[in-house]
Amino acid sequence: MGDFEIWGSILEARPTPFLGQFSLAFGFLMDVDELAITSGEALSLDELPKHVVILGAGYIAVEFASIWKGMGSNVDLFFRKELPLRGFDDEMRAVVARNLEARGINLHPRTNLTELTKVEGGIKVVTDHGEEIVADVVLFATVLQKIILLEKQVVLLTQRLNLEAVGVKLDNSGAVIVDEYSHTNIPTIWAVGDVTNRMNLTPVALMEGTCFAKTVFGGEPTKPDYLNVPCAVFCNPPLSVVGLSEEQAIEQAKGDISVFTSSFNPMKNTISGHFDGFFVSMRCMFMVVLSHHLCDWRDRRPGADIFMAVVANRDNFEGWQDKLKLASEKRQEKTVMKLVVDGETDKVLGASMCGPDAPEIMQ
Repeated sequence: MGDFEIWGSILEARPTPFLGQFSLAFGFLMDVDELAITSGEALSLDELPKHVVILGAGYIAVEFASIWKGMGSNVDLFFRKELPLRGFDDEMRAVVARNLEARGINLHPRTNLTELTKVEGGIKVVTDHGEEIVADVVLFATVLQKIILLEKQVVLLTQRLNLEAVGVKLDNSGAVIVDEYSHTNIPTIWAVGDVTNRMNLTPVALMEGTCFAKTVFGGEPTKPDYLNVPCAVFCNPPLSVVGLSEEQAIEQAKGDISVFTSSFNPMKNTISGHFDGFFVSMRCMFMVVLSHHLCDWRDRRPGADIFMAVVANRDNFEGWQDKLKLASEKRQEKTVMKLVVDGETDKVLGASMCGPDAPEIMQ
């Protein structure tokens, strides 16, 4: 069907056995029509699914798996590698995988989906190992789907600005082209944040805005610094990292490195127990809905309906409470912290943490 390029890699596209669409040579699926959804549609469902199948192992896949499981859905997570969250520190990836399984999420490593079929009870999923599962919702959260969604988001952001009317140059993805000081080709126009499609993270946009203010209003030309930007995965409990992983440090370090790890029971769990799965999931869902502008209490859009329906259903809530309490008694989650240090200078090269409030602590 022809080749195309993503991130400098030439990939082959060919027909899949279902939908007459495309799959990539390495197994990712794309353009899934009516049988599967992406993260955008996941926030607009009319009702909470009882059983969810998720393909992918990145931020979106792991976060939605945690949200849906915390709200009472059965979740099966399929991914091609041995562990989720490729690119993160391998030890921390293993910690996240253990936590996901401990909370009842079914992990299917080294597994891909080969066929989706609409059946009476939902959508039948067939894997490359011959497994068959019937689910209410199938979410595709692969890297390719993320790229497509990000590009669509950037295009939508810049289209509404009508920048062509004043001559601002855009790249092929619709992002505003800027120099290292966030300056466009128009002398009086600067751009920061997602519209430039550099590093689409909220703290980065704030940093870019600060650099812009120093450059333009403070008389201090300042370039944004994209090294050592903290990032977080809002699974349950969350993971947050900054700097190099152990694997990256080994590759880049000129000498020896030292690795320090610590595992302990967080005081929050020790004092009050850790029956917070439902509440954390509801908080995450509420924040995600708000961030996508779906939670309009006047219009009562689908995102808000899901949130309000779950909160209002006291019978289901009490049932989930008993189940989560039982699961929490069996679960002994520990906070894990890790530092990667240059062996000669004692300079910290990277830090990772998986546990309650990790994103706030790391950032």
